[in-house]
Amino acid sequence: MQTPNKGDSRWGSLFKNDLQGMLLPILLITIIGSVNIFSATYISSIYENTGLLGYF
Repeated sequence: MQTPNKGDSRWGSLFKNDLQGMLLPILLITIIGSVNIFSATYISSIYENTGLLGYF
């Protein structure tokens, strides 16, 4: 068993050093989600003959 002090310092160093490691998956999920939404809207607009995203 680790002492609470070691656990606290371990979590502190984890969040300090791996902030980019935590933000990178979130950023990738956001980008992939945006591409999926755009693709679904674009494909549905092709099938409905409303043009690109229904604006043109």
